[in-house]
Amino acid sequence: MIIPAEPKGCDISWFVFVVQLADRFASQQRDRILEEMKNKDIQVGNYFPPVHLQPFMVERFGYKRGDFPITESVSERTIALPFYNGLTKDQMATVCRALRKVLDSVCRIS
Repeated sequence: MIIPAEPKGCDISWFVFVVQLADRFASQQRDRILEEMKNKDIQVGNYFPPVHLQPFMVERFGYKRGDFPITESVSERTIALPFYNGLTKDQMATVCRALRKVLDSVCRIS
């Protein structure tokens, strides 16, 4: 899993916290992870679909699935974790533990 980090000397204004699953994961596994996290009452989501697949870009420029395979692959392996000002350290730990447990489960099944 790839976890975002602040580059040295930079301050990032986080508006969402997204992790990226390793290349070996498929979108179906990501979707199973999302479902299992939601079953644990942890609101997660897939991150935005690629820009070239947004309706405006498809209609205006004719982009289609397969035009940017790397972008599409990355998009299919992203998970937006709960993130807001009032999130406590205990809640963060709960999210992390649940994600680890679900990842371990999905890896065993796959």
